[in-house]
Amino acid sequence: MTSIKHKWFYSIDDLNPIEWNILYQKESFFKSYEFTKVIEKSKLDGVECFYLALFDDLNNINSLIPCYKYSLKLDVLAGNVVKKIVEKIRIIFSDFFSTKLFLIGSPVATCENHIVIDTNYYDAHQDEIFKLLTDKSDEVGAKLMMFKEIPKNELKPFELFFNKLKIFESLANSFIPIFQENYEYPKILRRRYRQRFKSAIKESSKNNYKWEVLEEYGHLSDEIYSLYKNVYDKSQYKFEKLNSSFFKNSSIYLANNSFILTCRNKDNKLICAEFVIEGENELIPMYLGLDYNETTNSSTYYNVIFRTIQEAEKRGKKFVVLGQTSYTPKAYSGAIFERLYLGFYSTNKFMTFILNHFFKYLFPEFEKPQVNNILEDVKKSSSFQKLIIESGRKFE
Repeated sequence: MTSIKHKWFYSIDDLNPIEWNILYQKESFFKSYEFTKVIEKSKLDGVECFYLALFDDLNNINSLIPCYKYSLKLDVLAGNVVKKIVEKIRIIFSDFFSTKLFLIGSPVATCENHIVIDTNYYDAHQDEIFKLLTDKSDEVGAKLMMFKEIPKNELKPFELFFNKLKIFESLANSFIPIFQENYEYPKILRRRYRQRFKSAIKESSKNNYKWEVLEEYGHLSDEIYSLYKNVYDKSQYKFEKLNSSFFKNSSIYLANNSFILTCRNKDNKLICAEFVIEGENELIPMYLGLDYNETTNSSTYYNVIFRTIQEAEKRGKKFVVLGQTSYTPKAYSGAIFERLYLGFYSTNKFMTFILNHFFKYLFPEFEKPQVNNILEDVKKSSSFQKLIIESGRKFE
């Protein structure tokens, strides 16, 4: 029996949004009550929500741990060789290397650590908190616990508090720095990389494409989802699968913190839709949807990046957060990178054996693209250095 005052909640509606956002007030918008509500209300396939709240002596919530249960293919981040071997085995055993997962963090691609714990208050209670999580994981029938995802600058204190976890590298996050009036984009880039954007914009104009930022987009939810699914189906990495309700709910609950960047062809057909979250200091293009019949070359993709950066400049942001995968074109666009990590634990003996002996083959180390993208005088400038330091992140 734990001595910690705690309670499991099974709907975010039972938690106070003011209390929630006070705990996360200086954190990414992804950790906000509103964004978390979108995830729950969208009822993503197979996802169940649990929220562990910890209370101080005055019965005020001082720590929150969002948790989710869903199924995952363990080779999701593995290299091509491992993936091919697993795919062949799945021809006979369809559930091979798949498991029920108890996820601590977020079931969607936020690239953030969603745990907020008063580590001073609970300094001597790490094991009790961890047992609350393992007990719930066992109760819901999960075979594996995954803590997702830990930025490099948070890794050491995280490992100290959750010291029973096995840590593996996840896919890295990517950021475009925004300098406002000092270095207008794409002037921060070397000449060869600036040319890519000029060519992409010219190509878009030649095709009579119409680009537009839509603050109200709920009526397009089904179309956005259809385009998103095209990209999802082609993706090498499939952590989560959204539904049209996600975009509909985002238009409702995130009305002041999200928009869609759209592109229509000369026949007014929607051929591209980018879902963007707006944080205090960043724009986060979270999901991209494309009509591959209309967007077969890289021109549309570079237009999306360039126009998102322009929007960030207009809105006075410090970063565009481009997220995971497709690192080379992002590097060409001026991206800098942040390593992310996953933590795993299991009370199941067989899964523990797999974790100890095979997981190291499932999570290849991030290889930074060898692209010298940003001008040296920009990287040496006080504006650049200040931006990096104030972010608190560890970039490479």
